[in-house]
Amino acid sequence: LVDAVIRLAHALKFNVVAEGVETEAQRLALARMGCNHMQGYLFSKPITEKKLTKLFKQLNHNFEITGQYTVADYQL
Repeated sequence: LVDAVIRLAHALKFNVVAEGVETEAQRLALARMGCNHMQGYLFSKPITEKKLTKLFKQLNHNFEITGQYTVADYQL
């Protein structure tokens, strides 16, 4: 069913966002099916607006210095 929805969305020229991704197995399966974007506890627990703003500022600062983003930049 998920594969069919992803294929239909792509046929309609839509990007697909999977919500609620909690395991690496789910991420891998969605990636194999061509899911464009994913979100869920596997990537991050919910955070406050204040923490999100702090994270964006830190990512921007590090990007200005190094020209790239890294997983290590994701520190709350």
